[in-house]
Amino acid sequence: MSKKMNKTLKSLALSFGKLVPDKLYLKIFYKKALGKKLDLNNPVTYNEKIQWMKLYYRKKIMTELVDKYEVRKHITKAIGEEYLFPLYGVWDSPEEIDYDALPDQFVLKCTHDSGSVVICKDKSKLDIPAAKAKLSKHLKRNYYWTNREWPYKNVPPRIIAEKYMEDETGELRDFKFLCFNGIAKMIELHSGRFEKHTQDFYDAQWKRLDIIQGVPMADELPYQRRQLQNRSRPKARGFQKIQFRSAFLY
Repeated sequence: MSKKMNKTLKSLALSFGKLVPDKLYLKIFYKKALGKKLDLNNPVTYNEKIQWMKLYYRKKIMTELVDKYEVRKHITKAIGEEYLFPLYGVWDSPEEIDYDALPDQFVLKCTHDSGSVVICKDKSKLDIPAAKAKLSKHLKRNYYWTNREWPYKNVPPRIIAEKYMEDETGELRDFKFLCFNGIAKMIELHSGRFEKHTQDFYDAQWKRLDIIQGVPMADELPYQRRQLQNRSRPKARGFQKIQFRSAFLY
């Protein structure tokens, strides 16, 4: 989906508000985005099944798994705390954050949504009022309403601070493993998020796929296949009963 289309959909979401039932809302947006009718009685495509899951796959654990703070407990239990970014604190309000107690570099983010990240590479240069304003704005947002992703509906809005990390490129590329019943079937790689953002998809054998999702593919392969094959696969122990999830590695 293009950025322009995504912006249009978000604008429509605000216009429709909370009065439109989830099922009707998803049918309207599916038609707008893909130009065809959403079949919820016999979903076949990946897109159709995702919409079906939004409506009918509602397990309590899903809310905990999308909560950036609560999910840490599940990861620790399933595969170990060493797979988590070090945590500096969790707060209910930006006003509670003691910046003097934080290290020179850190990352702030809300636990209940997407896009609320505040990256601090040098605390002496951090615009604290701007950071507070951004976090306050996102704390008022219920991420569920935009795309009717039920797991986000009841996530308590909080803020966490984690260790700032980067790889050899000076950024932090992120790998999203799309897992079905605990097995990684496809990998989504984001590079240059804050400069020249690219997005590449791979199959389970690390072969790049011809998929575009509103962000351009890299001109050159970000990694050679042999490099990718040597990367650790996400351990699925403890999550096999989840029909679909995405696991993020950095």
